[in-house]
Amino acid sequence: MSALGQDLRYSIRTLFHSPGFTLIAVLLLTIAIGGNTAIFSVINAILLRPLSYPNSERVVVLEESNPQKGLNHFKFSPADFIAIRNQASVFDALAAYNQGSVTLIGDKDPERLSAAEVSSDFFRVLGVSPFVGREFLATDDVPGVNSQVVVLSHSLWQRHFGGDPGLLGKMIVLDGTGYTVIGVMPAEFSFAVTSTQAAELWMPAAYTQKYLGSHGHEIGVIGRLKPNVSLKQTQAEMDTIARRLAEHDPSVSAGWQFSGTRLQDRLVAEIKPYLMLLMAAVAFVLLIAIANMANLMVARAFLKHRDIAIRLSLGATRFQVIRQFLTESMLISLSGGALGVLLANSGIPVLLWLTGGTLLRQNSIGIDWSVLGFTLVISIGTGLLFGIAPAIFALNSNIMNALRLGSGGGFVSRAGRNWQKALLISEMALTLLLLIGAGLSIRSFSRILQVNSGFDSRNLLTMRLSLGPRRYSTAIQQTVFAERVLEGIRTIPGVSAVGLSNTFPLRHDITFSFTPEGSQPLPAQEAPNANVYAVSPGYFQTMKISLQRGRDFTIADRDGSAKVVIINESLAHQFFPGQDPLGKRIKEGGSNSQKEWMTIIAIAQDVKQYGLTSPVKAQFYEPYLQRPFPFFTLAIKTETAPLNSAAAVQRRILDIDPEQPAYDVLAMDQILSMSLANWRLSMALLSIFAIMSLVLAATGLYGVLTYAISQRTRELGVRAALGATRKSLVGLVLTDVLILSVTGVFLGTAFALSLMRVLSNVLYGIDGKDMWIYPVSALLLCLVAVFAGYVPATRAARIDPLHALRSD
Repeated sequence: MSALGQDLRYSIRTLFHSPGFTLIAVLLLTIAIGGNTAIFSVINAILLRPLSYPNSERVVVLEESNPQKGLNHFKFSPADFIAIRNQASVFDALAAYNQGSVTLIGDKDPERLSAAEVSSDFFRVLGVSPFVGREFLATDDVPGVNSQVVVLSHSLWQRHFGGDPGLLGKMIVLDGTGYTVIGVMPAEFSFAVTSTQAAELWMPAAYTQKYLGSHGHEIGVIGRLKPNVSLKQTQAEMDTIARRLAEHDPSVSAGWQFSGTRLQDRLVAEIKPYLMLLMAAVAFVLLIAIANMANLMVARAFLKHRDIAIRLSLGATRFQVIRQFLTESMLISLSGGALGVLLANSGIPVLLWLTGGTLLRQNSIGIDWSVLGFTLVISIGTGLLFGIAPAIFALNSNIMNALRLGSGGGFVSRAGRNWQKALLISEMALTLLLLIGAGLSIRSFSRILQVNSGFDSRNLLTMRLSLGPRRYSTAIQQTVFAERVLEGIRTIPGVSAVGLSNTFPLRHDITFSFTPEGSQPLPAQEAPNANVYAVSPGYFQTMKISLQRGRDFTIADRDGSAKVVIINESLAHQFFPGQDPLGKRIKEGGSNSQKEWMTIIAIAQDVKQYGLTSPVKAQFYEPYLQRPFPFFTLAIKTETAPLNSAAAVQRRILDIDPEQPAYDVLAMDQILSMSLANWRLSMALLSIFAIMSLVLAATGLYGVLTYAISQRTRELGVRAALGATRKSLVGLVLTDVLILSVTGVFLGTAFALSLMRVLSNVLYGIDGKDMWIYPVSALLLCLVAVFAGYVPATRAARIDPLHALRSD
């Protein structure tokens, strides 16, 4: 320990005597390790940390798909849920849920809450019991028996009811109906399968037998696997059940498949490719920093080669020399790691801001013990990697030559110098990879921004309304309320247009099968599907959705008048090719459906329903006054910033019905921004990492050239003495720079071409037209390399020949 302490004290003194080198070295490692720590903190919280449910790896999400119809990640039909529950043997428990919202009415202003109707085994599947009270019983799940009970989330209990322990057994009013509070869940409990807001309360589903026999795909299903049951076994059993159902009733079940995915895998499926790409990018930055530091340490070791030779000649062992180098490198690396943690902690809010607050479990993203452990490991590993290089070179030196030679000589072998060049070439190759990746990411993001969404998001305010069944159970009640709301909002100063729709682009979707008139007769299960909108007059004007041909809906298109419909361009091209669709008819359901035929009165431009990068499906619009829904989204065009009008609109709605609050209030630009969160995160961070790597590569090149010139002092002096001009000496040094750069460019380009296949699965719209990014990135790297080499090159050109010749 005394020897180690001596090495530590000597290293500290040495580093303090070289403040410039120490500052640069620690700063480089702070950036590289801090970037890795920040990205790992996100990956740890989202991908690695298990969910907060006991044995959460056994909790799976069940979904249906129909490849023949291009339907994936579909909800279950109640009938299929019952079939799985009755026939599957791999589950300890299976539960259904259906998330929606309810209005809480009481002493305070009415509040719209996210709620879920769940079957009685729901909490058992998740393995979580209430914090106080009880969970649902099988008897609670029977219609009309004891189903008016509710379990609250801990946050709702605290926020709205002040954490009152006496609330258990008391009644609260939801959508005008009384529910008895029977339990409160723990503070850490939350459940959501998609980006949908987690429920704040849970009620028994109490599905009727008629509903359980239906085949509409409306409910989510989760299950808890029995111990030691694999997903492969689960999938095999579900395939068997799906085949059995298809054989029993092919008109309903043919083509439908069941699949099971671990809940955590399902939650992270969308964000995982982006996070892994960013982790690879920031790991490249760390590798560049390691190679950079190895070269700088070798250059530093050269300056101390006489001291090393003296120590060896006086009896110091090779182990002692290695230990000294490693002590110094570990001090630098651990200092960089400690500062990197601080940098990462400051950078995490920036990461969350870039994602628009859409990351899963973002409240748990931060620096914890596992992240600190990761940082410690990479700090130690980094210190070992770049610290061992100068030690190896020093031990391979010729002691006598080192003692005899002055500052103009050197002890590093030709193999050692070649190894340094190899490190520098690797830096250049990795830097080019990041530059190309950042360029492709920026190009991809710019293409996304150029995508025509089909609507105008500027100055557009949105909010949702869900009408309670007690007061708005009939179509007449729903349409009267909707018309009163639209008329009331139109009179608000600053509102230029208003409309409503049952579903909304980038937020929600409703899909129905349909039949074009004159098409081949098909049952509903085989009929094509379309996104269905029920919209009010003025909706197209408000959203700036252009009608290519035909007329808009009017107040005359209401119940009792002829059924009309507006279709989008995709539906027109796909189902009426080479025809004029105006005047033709379609109807919901299959060819045997009893739904009324609807006459096509217009063709609207395509609207991006599932995101700017998703293909547009067939879409059709029905008049809300002919097809009312008990829920809808308001679209309000304003003359100023949309959210400035939000309070006035909400007050106007409460004036019409004090028990009907608007919720989910957002500007359309916010919705659009949230849909681009993953793309924006990858573009921004890849660009930052590329800039970091470019700076690191330039620094490394500068250090290596400075070292190389000091090795060639005598040679350059002889050339100058023999008449070489300063221009030729600068050219000589820069030629070496270009050779290293071009070699790194060729190597990096080869890797980047292979990387293209990976990036094409993550980035949008990347194709052969973007190949110009490769030579541009290569040229930028070469220019930076030449710039970094220019200073040491001009220094070499100013060498005094007499001084250089005497230096030996």
